[in-house]
Amino acid sequence: MHDPLTSSAALLDHPADTTFVAETMSGRGDVRVIFAGPLLTPDGRNPQVRTVWRLDAARNAYFVTAVPLTQIPA
Repeated sequence: MHDPLTSSAALLDHPADTTFVAETMSGRGDVRVIFAGPLLTPDGRNPQVRTVWRLDAARNAYFVTAVPLTQIPA
């Protein structure tokens, strides 16, 4: 995906019930939510990725990172 708007839309669509992995809390008290599964792309390749999001006190989500998965989640 070379178009930043398409990429950002795909990342925003990634968090879903079907891709939810875990909600964790860091030692600093940050809540992080992890998702893993296909990142839907216009060309249909749909790479398997893990995304991590940070939640603030009002539970607004902020994108932290996305990394490719080497194994497909079960």
